[in-house]
Parts: sequence; C-alpha cells; structure tokens
Amino acid sequence: MKLNVGDEVSFYTLVHKIGGGGFGEIWKVKSSEDDRHYAMKLESSQASRHTLNFETSVLKKLQFCDKFPIFKMDGNDSGYYFLVMELCGPNLSTIAQRLPNGHFTRENMHLLFYEMLTILEQFHRTGYVHRDIKPQNFVTRFNGNSPIVLIDYGISKLYVNSQNQHIEARGHAAAIGSLLYSSPNTADHMELSRRDDLYSLVYSVLDIGGVPLPWRGAMDPSEAGELKKANPISKLMEPFGPGFVEVAKHIESLNYADAPNYPRMKEWAIHGANKSAVFQWMTTPSNDPQFLHLATSNHLNFDPTGILLELSPYMVSGKKTQQKGKKPANTHPARKRLTVNQNSTSEPVQPGMDGDEPEGKKCVIC
Repeated sequence: MKLNVGDEVSFYTLVHKIGGGGFGEIWKVKSSEDDRHYAMKLESSQASRHTLNFETSVLKKLQFCDKFPIFKMDGNDSGYYFLVMELCGPNLSTIAQRLPNGHFTRENMHLLFYEMLTILEQFHRTGYVHRDIKPQNFVTRFNGNSPIVLIDYGISKLYVNSQNQHIEARGHAAAIGSLLYSSPNTADHMELSRRDDLYSLVYSVLDIGGVPLPWRGAMDPSEAGELKKANPISKLMEPFGPGFVEVAKHIESLNYADAPNYPRMKEWAIHGANKSAVFQWMTTPSNDPQFLHLATSNHLNFDPTGILLELSPYMVSGKKTQQKGKKPANTHPARKRLTVNQNSTSEPVQPGMDGDEPEGKKCVIC
C-alpha cells in the first residue's frame, strides 16, 4: 500500500514525507494522543530485508543519553512496521553546504569534532559499532541540551559478546557503509570495529570542513580503498592543526579489538580551540527574516538565527490567511505567513510507551 499525506498509522497521521529509499520511508507525523509532531520510520512487511526492528532495539538501548533521538513507540499497522521518535532538524552535510564557503570553518571544527566524537563514544559504550558514520547521519536539534544527535543504526553490529568480550573478526566480511566515508579496511573485506567508525568520523569531518577527499568520485571500492591508504588521515588532518594530527595518529595505531582512548582524543581535538566558540550555524543568518522571527519567538536555543528552520521545510507549515474573494496582501512566495510546529521542538518527547522519562537524562561521561 502506498503511503499518502493524511493516512493514519496507529495513533499517528502522516503530515509530510521527509525521505525514503530501499529501506522504507520517513515521515513527519502528528499524534492523535498529544497533538505533538514526531518522526516515523516505516518498513513494509513485504520488504526483502528487514532492519527497522533491529534499529529500534538499538535506539531503546541508547535512551540513557540525550545525544540520540528520543524513542516514542514502535509497532505494526497497515502492513508496515513503524518506529516513532523525536523529530530532528537538518544534518551536518546539509548545513555545511548552506554555509558561506560551503563548509565549516577550521576554527569551528574543534567544537564540532569534539561533539561528534563524544556522541560516537557514547554509542560505542552500548557495545555496538555503527558502520555507517557520515555527516548525513549527524542531525541537529532545535532545542534542548544536546545540539547534535546520531541516527540510523540499521547496519550497526555488536562488537562484544554476552561476556563483554570483544568478538573475534571474521576472515572475510561484506563491504558495508558509504564508499566516500567508509574505513580503508572496508575495501579489504575486514571486520569493522570501533577503529573503523573513527576513520569514518575523520573522513566526515574532513569533508564538511572543506578538505577534499582524493577518492571522491571513485566508483570502485578497491580504487577508493587504495586512495585512502595512499592518503593517510594523519596527513589529511594537517590543515586542522597538530591536535587533530595526534587524533589521526592514534586512530592509525589501533588494531581491530583495541579500545580507543576517547578522553585523550577529545583533549587533542579541543587543543587551541576558542573556548567561547559556538556552532557556526548559530551565527549564520537565514536568508528569510521570517525564520529569524520564528526562531526567536519560539525560543529555539540551538537555532537563534532561524537557519535550521530554513533548511527543514517539514518543520514549518503555512497558514492560509486569505479570505474568500479578498486579494492577498502580498503574493510573493517567500512572504507566506508561517508557523513553527512548536510541539516538535520546544519540549522533549517522552521516550517510553508508558510515557515515563528518566529525570535528568544525561550521558554518563559527557
């Protein structure tokens, strides 16, 4: 069954399609129980490969920390398995392309990399490797305590067994993840570990920081893998300064089962940073002053300029103000009266089906 605006799935009405692909679809939905807006991922029960149930189980385990989307509920309805969670804003790749030079500044990369590394550290604490770390999977919040969250765990994998021991590597593993951001070990069909997520994190930071990746455009995994080996991350990170080079050298020194030294890497990453710096999008004005007005009037602490709203059309809805037979006051398409869907941004979504959220929910070590 094809999904359309206005269709109902469980207690939710489909409002705006956000994305889709071979895995299924993502929609902005409105709850009939609390009138709030959420994100819903749907996967057909007829799909050849099912990953959403697994992704849901991972998300539930991440609820100890506010650096991941807040879980609402999951279930089956109308031939679909669905996952309902917090509705977030644009990803870091989209934001980078919107910035004045098409990328984040070198100065801002200290703060950004520190935050992304902290998020990845928290993810690894659950016993999983993500295996698809890329800028598109780091999305922003408009409000709250943590400005960036990590999403999409469909191809993540446990790296420890029930005795909390590191799982041994298989002799041959399928190449997985994004060709542009995947670890150089992927092309050699090696089992991926925490080390490889860190490689992908570095490639992501280089890309949104304006450093060209020599293998961009490569269509063959073997070709991309050889170019990655010929361009070590310790060399590619040099434009970001000596602290980042030390981070890269540490990653290069890791073997498959080695535990990364996250605290040391964060110290290196923040070395030389401007302690009063804020995320670059927070000082980049929107092209439309209406978004600034919406952001300030709705007290969006992570979007004071309205740029995140500008990049998230699904977060803003038009209000019809023209009366029948009356000529509109302004017909310019950029001058529609807009409203922010406040319930999706101003207050936290309750993560459990019972509606109970742990008080003071924060990361243990961040």
